[in-house]
Amino acid sequence: MTKPMAEDEPGGPDAEAAVWLARLHGDDCSAADEEGFRRWISADSANRDAFEHLTEAWELAGSARRSPYRIDLEQARPAGVSRRRVVCGALAALTLAGGMGYWQVALAGVYQTDLGEQKTVTLHDGTLVVLDTATKIRVRYSDARRSLELVHGRCSVNVAPDATRLFDVTAANNTIITSHADIDIRADHGRIQVLCIAGKALVATSGATIPRASLVAGQRLVAGEHLAARIDEPDVDAERSWKAGQLNFDGEALMDAVEEMNRYSTVKLVIADPQIAQLQISGVYRAGDNLAFAQSIQKILPVTVTVQSEKIQIHSAA
Repeated sequence: MTKPMAEDEPGGPDAEAAVWLARLHGDDCSAADEEGFRRWISADSANRDAFEHLTEAWELAGSARRSPYRIDLEQARPAGVSRRRVVCGALAALTLAGGMGYWQVALAGVYQTDLGEQKTVTLHDGTLVVLDTATKIRVRYSDARRSLELVHGRCSVNVAPDATRLFDVTAANNTIITSHADIDIRADHGRIQVLCIAGKALVATSGATIPRASLVAGQRLVAGEHLAARIDEPDVDAERSWKAGQLNFDGEALMDAVEEMNRYSTVKLVIADPQIAQLQISGVYRAGDNLAFAQSIQKILPVTVTVQSEKIQIHSAA
């Protein structure tokens, strides 16, 4: 989860709002955190505006008016700012987190897959999660919260609708919130990809270029520690082909395709000659079948392969 920052730590309202959102969703959210949030939200109208944007997902659920929790900041708000905007907007996420300081885990579990393994898990509320190879997730459910942490790897999450609880995912220091959506999430090497298949999802990123993003069906956010965040619209079917045990490459560098293929097999592909690393590869390949991949690229690229017991070396044919 995003690391909480001190109230005077730099980063701007957007970054601070994302941190507060994550903190209020944290297992260890305390009364002191809630009081700190009150001070922060009342200190600057820019803070309220930034946090209000991050509560879009709550409004997607249509649950703000139904929540039993209300925190009155009437005395803290400056003139000209409506009570509805402060309480129903900026405080909606705190409404969501109401009771977090007294978090009681009703359901919790850890699910993971080995190298080359995939697994489908149906959670307590009917949410369907498909874990890709070498993936680990932690799930926590309570009366107030549905939460999933993607520790590493990739998973597909088809979130079941719930009128009273949002669904939040943490991955690589980013927070994804939705009420009902089908999303594909990948986290590795400090990088995250969030693909929205159906519905809507709000992403509070740890990066500075896009600190928050509201994704709709067909959109993907890619962000990382050393990668400028971007939103694009990839080929959804190609991006989801891993669920059928297939890997779809469309002009990828050979080195990237090899890295992806190696995620599924103990028999590793090794590029022996650096000069062929940037050769482009396209095609659909069976995940886990590195030998078939090597034999195929030998026919379409200027390379040769040498098969050994635990690795397949790829050499330049020149």
